[in-house]
Amino acid sequence: MRADEHIRLAKTLSSRLRGSSVEIGPRGRSTVIRGVDPNELKKLHTFLLKHRDLTKLRKLIEKLPRSAFAKRSGSTEGYYRNIQSGLGPEFYGLQRDDAMAVLGWVCRMLSSERL
Repeated sequence: MRADEHIRLAKTLSSRLRGSSVEIGPRGRSTVIRGVDPNELKKLHTFLLKHRDLTKLRKLIEKLPRSAFAKRSGSTEGYYRNIQSGLGPEFYGLQRDDAMAVLGWVCRMLSSERL
């Protein structure tokens, strides 16, 4: 893929992640978590850069919402669920290097929105 294709796909994924929402917690006391924390997404990007394996990334993302790691705050589980639902088959179907570039752009886009 060319750089402009990476950016175009990253804009689509960024928009999807920004607009995602999930309800967590017990009924009657649940909380709606909207969007994702760019820092959590950056950790996943770092994992992908280190391991260079989309299958390992997908397995990690499947486990994170239920892990003790996600219990650090009231929102982290929701962020991971939103990431899980936002990164669909079109992302996991990318070539490894393209996925790394796209995810890096998504991290930049989401981080710049918070400034």
